[in-house]
Amino acid sequence: MESANSSHIPPRLCSKELALLVLCLIVSFLSISTQSFWIDEGNSAFRAIQPTLAEFWAQNIRFGGSDLQMPGYMLSLWAWEKIFGSSEYALRAMNIPFFWVTVCAVLFAFQEKPLTRLLFASLLCLSPMVWIYMDEARPYILQLCGATLMLIAMVNQGRNPVSIEKNLTLVCLGTLILCAASLTGVVFAFFFALGYMAILLNQKILTSIFRSLWTLSVAASSLLILLALGAYYLWTLQLGVGASNAANTSFSSLAFAFYELLGFMGLGPGRLELRSLGISSLSPFILGITTFAVVTLLIATISLPKLIAHPPTAWSRIIAATALAGTASIVLIGIVKDFRIVGRHMMPILPFLLLFMAWCLGKLLSSGKMPYKFLVVAFLSLLLTSSLCARTEERFLKDDYRSAAQLAQSYLEQGKTVWWAADEPSLLYYLPEAESHIASKSLFLTFGSRSTPFELRKKTDLVMLSKPDIYDPNKILVDFLSDNRFTLLENYKAFEAYGKKLD
Repeated sequence: MESANSSHIPPRLCSKELALLVLCLIVSFLSISTQSFWIDEGNSAFRAIQPTLAEFWAQNIRFGGSDLQMPGYMLSLWAWEKIFGSSEYALRAMNIPFFWVTVCAVLFAFQEKPLTRLLFASLLCLSPMVWIYMDEARPYILQLCGATLMLIAMVNQGRNPVSIEKNLTLVCLGTLILCAASLTGVVFAFFFALGYMAILLNQKILTSIFRSLWTLSVAASSLLILLALGAYYLWTLQLGVGASNAANTSFSSLAFAFYELLGFMGLGPGRLELRSLGISSLSPFILGITTFAVVTLLIATISLPKLIAHPPTAWSRIIAATALAGTASIVLIGIVKDFRIVGRHMMPILPFLLLFMAWCLGKLLSSGKMPYKFLVVAFLSLLLTSSLCARTEERFLKDDYRSAAQLAQSYLEQGKTVWWAADEPSLLYYLPEAESHIASKSLFLTFGSRSTPFELRKKTDLVMLSKPDIYDPNKILVDFLSDNRFTLLENYKAFEAYGKKLD
């Protein structure tokens, strides 16, 4: 068991911590864009813009899906919208305070060596995974925050057994954030909490929780909230809601998940290219991907024997086991429930991977060898390049529901008929008048519970088609467009518009 010492106590604010806080601030605002919402974000946004809590709940029930299993996030987003507005930037900006809490917790609550804390915080700020999901109105940065707090508590507890009050508070706070953010967060929180309890058992201080009024009240109040969340999630499971089963978990989807988590995303093709072309889409980017892979592998290969010989904490195996158990469970659930697991579903293990990399980089820098320092600089530079590319390159643009809805609106305003083969809540966010057009039979939904049978639709002037594998799986629209010689009018990101040009 390692004891706490002065080298592991976070120092007062100094120039390096201040520089990282500035970097955190820059990343917070730079990583968020005003791009159109894509499908999942559109679902979040449509529910968030409901004027009353009753209407928010009604739309939540109406559209169901995985959003119904994100109670803490969705309710927070609804409240956030009432203060900061409903624009794309405003709704995504709810990630900012949770990102700040994450970085500040690493800098000032983590009882690790100063170099490790600075590297861990730097990796959080430079990670492409963080940049990508900072730019989404979804619960993944909340999951990052909750998981990081739990990880910090585990490492701190291992280093300093007498700090149980602070560590238990961090564990409970992290658990509540993870469990309230989404149902997938519950799986990871369960294993992380088990890991923390295993450390307490090994230290023979588990019963200390019951000897302090503070720890007892924190644990009891957290348990009550978790029981309420558990009852809520059981109710949603009885309703049969959950993640989309448009695709299933496969070796390629899992490979893509770790491709995202490890930071490759910005160095390769965009999501749509990967989705449609598969592994062949990587070929134009093979140099950058290979370089980053070699640098990462070299760092891990050189550092791992040193970490095994001299573990950074006595509880490294328990901490690693919790991350592996959570990951394996999510993958198994994806396989059994037949939905596709990708990187975002594994967001809670990102801080574990980043801390491992921080330990590896710290070993290299501590050696004082110039080639090792060059490797560290190369890794951080490639990570930053990947993040900047993911934020700025055209191939990473999101599904353009905004432009698609605007084109549909221009047709509807001229009394034309539109068929919409795409997500309904995203349409309702960008085209609030859609309901009246559906009622007047000038706008027809071709997918989902409110889709109109093909033979009952009016002859159309415009067809908006997105991702045919999801919204036209039986190729009914594709065949119709071909048989009737429709013209491709516009090609937006993830959308194709077919029909007759307006006068």
